[in-house]
Amino acid sequence: MKTFKIITEKSNYLHKSSWEELFVITEYWQSDILYFKNEIRFLQGIINKYFPQLLKHKSIISLNPLDEHFIHMLKTAEELTQGFKKHRKHIEELIDNPFAYDEDKFRKEHEILEHKFAAFVLEFQEEKEQIYRVIKKTSDSIND
Repeated sequence: MKTFKIITEKSNYLHKSSWEELFVITEYWQSDILYFKNEIRFLQGIINKYFPQLLKHKSIISLNPLDEHFIHMLKTAEELTQGFKKHRKHIEELIDNPFAYDEDKFRKEHEILEHKFAAFVLEFQEEKEQIYRVIKKTSDSIND
């Protein structure tokens, strides 16, 4: 995702794109964030269902840190969802009336959302890796 941010910044797409193109990008972000929310809930369900049995083994002391990460990530995802909705509304207003909203302010808003979303994706990937490491460590200790 870091590569994605660098490419978009170098390509200057934000200043070259039409309102319609930025609207489509924002729709993709909304779709992606819904996917991430569902995946977080799925992982949370797996851990809540199967890990209590594994707590009996010495490899896991507590699930609280994982639960806290899930809660934090779902909160961040919801904040992004609300930001995307507000941003789409601004794009719709600009499409209907190009003078309805300050273009520079809007493009800055878009850039900030893009960076927040990229940071969220990176955090999500890191958390998912951590969960997989915990699962592997736990399953390895059970098999030993």
